[in-house]
Amino acid sequence: MPVQEKLYNFVSAITKEAERKRQQIQQETKDYISAELEKAENEALYESYHLIQNSISQIRNEIWQEVSEKVLEYKYLLIERRNEIWREVFNLVERRVKDFAGSEKYEEFLKKAALQAYNLLSGKVTVYIRPEDKKFEDLIKSILPECEIVVDNTIEFGGIKMAADGSKIIDNTLDTRIKTECKQFTNTRELIIS
Repeated sequence: MPVQEKLYNFVSAITKEAERKRQQIQQETKDYISAELEKAENEALYESYHLIQNSISQIRNEIWQEVSEKVLEYKYLLIERRNEIWREVFNLVERRVKDFAGSEKYEEFLKKAALQAYNLLSGKVTVYIRPEDKKFEDLIKSILPECEIVVDNTIEFGGIKMAADGSKIIDNTLDTRIKTECKQFTNTRELIIS
């Protein structure tokens, strides 16, 4: 075989080998680039997912914060309105009780209150009345002849308190009744703010 043909075959073999290596390197480069792109995409998706989750979480927290603030604001408004209603109701109650204490029916109430309290005690009693009820002193003495009557400036609306020889005090005043109703009204389920 002539030298030139050998040289041609040798160059041809080297060229084929070089072409095969070039294609192999190109394929490996494409595979590497594809793998790196896929890896980068996955990382980007992962980061995007976490960014979205964090954003959603932050938005939820902001919404809950706003909702909590509004709930608190409305609770305060509700408490203020409840207190207004409470004041309105008990101002009306106090006016009506004062009107009652100035009426003819009050004298009968005072008799019953004195008898109810006296039935719970025994012996000589002390009857406490408000200053305005001093005019009923004779009425009370006619029911309880052995009693001592004392003016009590702490009684505002009427009724009586009664004690027997240092024993417990029976409070049958309108003041205490109003306070009791006030507590019950305040604790009424519909008016409790939770």
